[in-house]
Amino acid sequence: MDFKAIWDRILQNEGEEFKTVTGLPFTYKIINGEVVPNRTNFPLGKVNFEKAAELMPLKSVGQISNIVYGSSYVYSILTDVRIRMEFEAIWNRILQNEGKEFKTKTELPFTYKIVNGAVVPNRTKFPLAKANFEKAAELMPLLGPGQINNTVYGPSYVYAILTDIRIK
Repeated sequence: MDFKAIWDRILQNEGEEFKTVTGLPFTYKIINGEVVPNRTNFPLGKVNFEKAAELMPLKSVGQISNIVYGSSYVYSILTDVRIRMEFEAIWNRILQNEGKEFKTKTELPFTYKIVNGAVVPNRTKFPLAKANFEKAAELMPLLGPGQINNTVYGPSYVYAILTDIRIK
């Protein structure tokens, strides 16, 4: 992955809320080219993110805890979907699989069409906006649609599509 693109997205998301591995919300400012989380005010240099990015994809904060300062913040920022930008690749695969059969967790078959940029399953006429898939993708891996009931519309369809081998 191109580190310049990652760093540009880190800069673009200054002030946005992120969550640590333990779920604590934080934001950050860019001061003198360094990331400064609001919970610590400890500056994290660009080199910390560069070192950690070389090890991507990261599976746990432990992978970088002895390599970079502020590993919890570095990990949380680098693994966020807004920084990874992996969601666009996922969305493109969703678009490419329009009309193909999918199955819900309870094995109900369905297909979908893309209408005005939204997914419309054939078992309902309710459009599922791209934002629903992006929100759910941030929470992956999921055990089932129940985990996103209060987060997205059409959780059964969103879960089925995002966890399908053709999409994930």
